[in-house]
Amino acid sequence: MLWDSGQGIHSPGIHLIIQNQVPEILNIIKTFSSSNVLNIKLSLMYLIEIICEYAFDDKLLAEHSGILENLFQTGLQDENIEMKTASFKTLTIFLSCI
Repeated sequence: MLWDSGQGIHSPGIHLIIQNQVPEILNIIKTFSSSNVLNIKLSLMYLIEIICEYAFDDKLLAEHSGILENLFQTGLQDENIEMKTASFKTLTIFLSCI
């Protein structure tokens, strides 16, 4: 069953499903973080936003903050302004969730 939290439609069990898949999700993030394709890098930032807001609790975010911090630093140093903006937005969401 889906419900609307006022921020969009969500499945009540998605939080548990994603938390059970943490190693796989982090592996995906690590794999795609070295891409030079802008759309992949932007999609990766969006995935991290979703993870921060809806899936990982603050303990998981803190536990894996090193991986995410490296991604934010890389994104903020990117030559593309769209990537810098997406990285800053995702970093802000991350910080608001921990």
